[in-house]
Amino acid sequence: MRTVVSLVPPLLIFICLHAGIVKLAARLLRYTLSWKRSFVFALAMLIIAMGSRALQFAIGHSLPLWLALIFLLAVYLALGAWLFAERATNASDEILGWRGGLRLSICAFSVMAVFALLLFGVLLLLHSFHTTGSALTNRSSQPLAAVKSTFDFMKLFQMFTTLAAASGGSAPSS
Repeated sequence: MRTVVSLVPPLLIFICLHAGIVKLAARLLRYTLSWKRSFVFALAMLIIAMGSRALQFAIGHSLPLWLALIFLLAVYLALGAWLFAERATNASDEILGWRGGLRLSICAFSVMAVFALLLFGVLLLLHSFHTTGSALTNRSSQPLAAVKSTFDFMKLFQMFTTLAAASGGSAPSS
């Protein structure tokens, strides 16, 4: 029970952050989209991701990462095109249609990817300061191979370790 309760804050953060990203993408394209539709889309994507993970756990086989990412992108674009086609409008208050919904989905996915890459870069930078414990000038003399060989992604993302263990996936025990 305690594990389930500990999953609520990250799930709420995911839903709110994703809804905000969709709303930002709509603003960038000068489309009008309600917050309600943004949250519905974020919740639907979360349910699909959780269902996909449950299915992979039930059959005992996971897709390769590249195939899973292609599948995620296809579902994301299809769901976004369908959901936003009749429920969002452009600057002249015309319904977007499938093409406009697809364009909004592509923009939202792109904003999400840029945000994730920036966040990942900041985390790598912070992690490099934490592991060396010294100034940048001292770190610059280390070879890149030594830094890469000591990097542990699961220590950086402790939340993913917890989520993997809670969902029945494999996670290193700490």
